[in-house]
Amino acid sequence: MKSKKACTNGKRRVGSQLYLAVDINTHEIIAAALNSLNAIAGEMLPSLLKQTRLRINEILKSSAYGAR
Repeated sequence: MKSKKACTNGKRRVGSQLYLAVDINTHEIIAAALNSLNAIAGEMLPSLLKQTRLRINEILKSSAYGAR
């Protein structure tokens, strides 16, 4: 059985990453940011923090699909 390749016709796929800030008590999304795949994830935190005036007690990182 042949496996499908991630790209077609030799062209690389381009995508985006969605970053969310979630209130852990209410599960409400309080901030969101969209970034290209080649951007550094750590650069998104200030952008997320600027979107809310809520007090931040804890910051957790989760990568559901992992990073390469």
